[in-house]
Amino acid sequence: MSKFPSYPNYEVVRQLGKGGMGVAYIVRSKDSSVTGFLALKQVHCQSKQEGTGALKEAKILRSLSHVNVVRYHDVFLHLERGMQFVCTVMEFCRSGDLAQHLLQTKQSGSQIEETICLTWMLQLSTALAYLHDKRVIHRDLKPANVFLHLMSRSDFVLKLGDFGLSATLDGRNRTSQVGTPCYLAPEVLFNEPYAEPIDVWGVGCIFWEMVSLEFLYERKGMLAANVHTDPITQDSLPPKISVNVRKLVSACLNSSPQDRPTARELCKHLHKLLSGQPLQLEKIKVEPLDWTQPLMTGIGAIAE
Repeated sequence: MSKFPSYPNYEVVRQLGKGGMGVAYIVRSKDSSVTGFLALKQVHCQSKQEGTGALKEAKILRSLSHVNVVRYHDVFLHLERGMQFVCTVMEFCRSGDLAQHLLQTKQSGSQIEETICLTWMLQLSTALAYLHDKRVIHRDLKPANVFLHLMSRSDFVLKLGDFGLSATLDGRNRTSQVGTPCYLAPEVLFNEPYAEPIDVWGVGCIFWEMVSLEFLYERKGMLAANVHTDPITQDSLPPKISVNVRKLVSACLNSSPQDRPTARELCKHLHKLLSGQPLQLEKIKVEPLDWTQPLMTGIGAIAE
């Protein structure tokens, strides 16, 4: 008897990982027209209603198509030992996640070149701008949810993934406290209404770890806990990092959500830095987004 679950349309190759939210496998499709490996994440549902809702809500994830967003292929319900699971099948990024890469870089005594950091920041900001245009907020941005896709021998493309706590917006802010503690935005930590700016805080945390190799989970206390009384400034980051990058990271980590740059503004700032232009953190006029799309909560999201 196989130690792995049996799925109608997929064959499990091996277990990829296991955590509090569920288990992940590398799988192959039984459809011969689908080649290569895929990643399957299995998460337990507390009720039939939750599972049915997750299937409906997952449609938006399947509709996402962006070079810097992990591609979702399939979502289905799976019954096993009397329990119901939501299974999400997605693109498999064989080069692992950014958290692993940053840790390996630090352990080797190396640093990531600033130009590469800026390029990766731009990739993540572009993905975030795409999601926000679709009225999707991720709500759990951290290096472990950013995946590396190897394009050439040493050239990686970053992809945002693991939308297990994502939500779409309908013009109202959210209030439920979700996410990973050390990466929580202040408005989430203090149970205040929130929207897209929590993702900008999240990418700010990713940028912090990327350029400094100082990991937030090693800090005493959460970054957001004292940000109102002890604001994060460019001097909060190591002086070896260029002034412009430190300014941009600290702007993302502003205690006030409305004073953080939007994802679109981040893209513009990063384009300027990569082309050698000076950084000007003025607010940039952008086209208004469509606020009329219906509300849906992402797979595995905590009830609002």
